Amino acid sequence: MAMIVQAYPVHAGIRGQEGTVSVTVSVSADGRPKDCRITKSSGHDLLDTAACAGMMRYARFDPALDADGNPTSADYTAEVTYSLEG
Repeated sequence: MAMIVQAYPVHAGIRGQEGTVSVTVSVSADGRPKDCRITKSSGHDLLDTAACAGMMRYARFDPALDADGNPTSADYTAEVTYSLEG
């Protein structure tokens, strides 16, 4: 998550926008995100968009396993908090 938060949207920072975005990421069987959706908005479109963009760009996962131990797709839920204070 560090890379996602470090990529703080410049215009959001200039406007003093902060908040927490809840996202759900659809993860493929190879551990890469294939889709991201906002499940709870921060109240700021710039932060919401950046959270999903960051998940798609930086996030990598160990794939979920099915009952036979084979990699399978799954959803991952996370919160991304953007704060202007360190």
